[in-house]
Amino acid sequence: MRSTRGPFDVCIISQYWEPDINGDVTRLRRALSAFASLGKSVVLIAGAPHYPSGAVVQKELVSVEDSPGLRVVRLRMPSIPHSGLAARMIQYFWFCLGSIPLTVSYGRAPCVWAFSQRVFSTYTALVHRLFWGSRLTSDITDIWPEAMANTGHADPGSLFFGLARLFALFAYRTSDRVTVLTSGQRRVLSSSYGVPGAKTMAVPNVSNPLPSGPANYPYTVLYYGNVGKNYDFGPLVDAAKGLAGSGVRFMVKGDGESLKEVLEESRGVPNLEFVGRRMARSELEALIAGSGALVLPMAPERIPDVSFPIKFVECLWSGKPMVYVGGGYPAELIGKNSCGIAVRNGDVDGLVAAIRSLASDPQLSQRLAANALRLAEEQFSEESLKTSLSAAFN
Repeated sequence: MRSTRGPFDVCIISQYWEPDINGDVTRLRRALSAFASLGKSVVLIAGAPHYPSGAVVQKELVSVEDSPGLRVVRLRMPSIPHSGLAARMIQYFWFCLGSIPLTVSYGRAPCVWAFSQRVFSTYTALVHRLFWGSRLTSDITDIWPEAMANTGHADPGSLFFGLARLFALFAYRTSDRVTVLTSGQRRVLSSSYGVPGAKTMAVPNVSNPLPSGPANYPYTVLYYGNVGKNYDFGPLVDAAKGLAGSGVRFMVKGDGESLKEVLEESRGVPNLEFVGRRMARSELEALIAGSGALVLPMAPERIPDVSFPIKFVECLWSGKPMVYVGGGYPAELIGKNSCGIAVRNGDVDGLVAAIRSLASDPQLSQRLAANALRLAEEQFSEESLKTSLSAAFN
């Protein structure tokens, strides 16, 4: 592997990097590990730690950190919380514009991967391509601005949404290649933006097997992760009410912008517990291992298949049966592979029935969990990621 003096094999532009914690950082960490195993050197142009609170530790405008095969160049970010559309736009444009001279000064490489923030980083990468003659690949894990409409941050009928679509269209069309998470997203880019299928490639989110064990008593239906706008906990609260006194307990482990609202909605439900404190990884894994089933209560999508939750992949690897509330590509995967139970948004009776069937039929739970692990190994493993990155950046 080459030293970090450059030129590098790949330049990655990402607003987020460790110690910040979100889905982009998780995906990027695994991608860097895959690049290392492929013998490719990387220069990462990243924002300094700032997510989500806006607390800034880095004092200097630019910092450079070198390690074998990797150089990390970080831009100081504005000290504002990452909440609300206006604050997010300030952060996005700051990094998009501020990282341009860094890609020119430090980012010499034949390939540039515009990683995050999606669409915005593509504009930075266009300057990289102009200056270094690189091949530009855009990573689109959420198709914008449609994903913003699904979380309530944009109205599809608004002027903002229309301008955002033009902004995204230029980014998608000018990229030499677009990496996405699923074939569902490939279909959306083709039908909505005219991006040829030959130009897109699935680079999956991946995870690792989790320690598994027998379900504890009482039988626990667990959700762990972000309590945010991508999820709808209303049906989960109603299902807990419907199963009160049945020996089934519900647990939500997490925090996020919707937590206060969900806590108020669930007040007085005796078999629903919220755990907001931080847990060591080993403690969280023990909680998952002792659960009976995992639940993924997605919010209704106004525009389907523009996102794909990494939590879905983690559930596949958990060794536990999954109840998925929602539609689109994840429900399609469950139907084709019998790797869980899919319930339509808002179908509380269906959710209750699914949980009752799992709680009363251990063999069904074992069969669904085994099928989920098989699918995870085939499509969402580290080897799958390495193979797809090798093809994308050959």
